[in-house]
Amino acid sequence: GQTIHAKGLWKLHPKHGRQFEVHSFEMEKPRDLIGIQKYLESGHIKGIGPSFARKIVEKFGLKTLDIIDNTPNRLLEVEGLGTKRMKTLVASMSDELIVRKVMIFLRGHGISPVYAQKIYKHYGVECIEKVTENPYRLAKDIYGMGFKSADQVAKNLNISQDSPYRIEAGIEFLLAELGKEGHSCYEKQAFIVKVGELLGVNDQLITKHVETLVNDEQI
Repeated sequence: GQTIHAKGLWKLHPKHGRQFEVHSFEMEKPRDLIGIQKYLESGHIKGIGPSFARKIVEKFGLKTLDIIDNTPNRLLEVEGLGTKRMKTLVASMSDELIVRKVMIFLRGHGISPVYAQKIYKHYGVECIEKVTENPYRLAKDIYGMGFKSADQVAKNLNISQDSPYRIEAGIEFLLAELGKEGHSCYEKQAFIVKVGELLGVNDQLITKHVETLVNDEQI
């Protein structure tokens, strides 16, 4: 019962014929009566089954979703639909709207649908706020998303190249990479030079943030 806006390519499969290969998609509100009714009765919206979904759509028609969003008390005009059920329905629709906003935000900044789901699951309703404040937290918190992916998100969000978040994340990333190569320690000045090559920022800034991370016992 959900409506999606998909982007991708039409392809001709040798066995199954013409197929659409989806590269990305976004959820949209259904636009016709059948779509609205299926959406309400799909199980995504708590408190509403097929019977009430039909009654609501019969009562409000194409205005159904606007009424739920803007004047939900009008749902009490539907016979048998009490205050408790109305509140459950509205809360569920609100949750759906938040998820949709988060997915649009994350996809808009180059994050794949798979990682978008992981990020939302980890941060919940604070997702947009947390990622906007410090996208480099993704490298720490989301399994499979490394520094370079987080750095690309940060660029999309216009985070400055010399942001403290970026420098400290870059230091931690490079230490982890050196550890993977078998190093158990690394000469400090040589390390600072390597960080500078990675981030394109001056040695003084890197030294300052290395000392901050050491003092905070992060490294």
